[in-house]
Parts: sequence; C-alpha cells; structure tokens
Amino acid sequence: MTPLELLARVSLDVDPEVADAIFSSYDEFLAALADPAARKNLESVKFEDAPNDPTYDALRQSSQRFRGGVNRLFFDDHPKLPTLIRQFGVF
Repeated sequence: MTPLELLARVSLDVDPEVADAIFSSYDEFLAALADPAARKNLESVKFEDAPNDPTYDALRQSSQRFRGGVNRLFFDDHPKLPTLIRQFGVF
C-alpha cells in the first residue's frame, strides 16, 4: 500500500469530517500544482505579497485544514494512534 492508501485506511476509524479535511485539502493542493496558471502565479509572487495573493491564501487555508485533520487523526480522534505515537514515535 502507498502512504496515501494507508492514511485513507486509518482515517476510516474516525469521524468522516477528519478524512474530509485531510483529503479535500490535499486534493486542492494537487489541483493547484496541476494548474499552470496557479503554478506560474505562485512562482512569481513575492514573499511580502504572499499574504494578499488569492492563490497563496487559498493554499495556505488548505494547508491549515490538512494540518488540523492530521493532528486530529494522529493525536485526538483515532482509538489507537495517539498511544502508538507516544510509545513509538516520540523519542
């Protein structure tokens, strides 16, 4: 299984809202990468202008939704992952 398939399988054990946050935001990111106009815009936007750029802002919001979904999955909502992460993932 690919990492994305494993993530999808694990997300079946939690609220569908969590999976939606993860996979819809990931889909938005891939769509932006596949869009030549969006890529060109992101390549040319200056650092100081990024917060006001609509393409950048949309991807930033998607990124925040993705992070929130992954955090909920890994640390809050899944019945086994928080314990496994504490036991094996934290050094």
